[in-house]
Amino acid sequence: MRNILDIWPAILLGWPAILVAIGLAVSGIVHSKPRRPLIAAILVLPISLYLAGSPRFGWLGMSIPVLLSGASIAIYCHYNKVAWFLLVPFVGTFGWLAMVVVSE
Repeated sequence: MRNILDIWPAILLGWPAILVAIGLAVSGIVHSKPRRPLIAAILVLPISLYLAGSPRFGWLGMSIPVLLSGASIAIYCHYNKVAWFLLVPFVGTFGWLAMVVVSE
């Protein structure tokens, strides 16, 4: 049996964190709760730092938490459509990354 300390990097930097962040961001927009996308931005921060270090993503990796924070501000100001538009690059980036991982 594996110890939780052995698998925490995979949970923090892997697909569980991405899926939870997507769920938090979507539920935050649907239910008009600005804290949820903010929590998603904090949850995605380690993954974004990892992506920012790669030459393929660069600055795009660090824009993901900024866009989620912007979605949180948009929800707070009752601009839910803007929040949806700010969520699209986040879901699109990780959707594309999932397609690359599955095709390998």
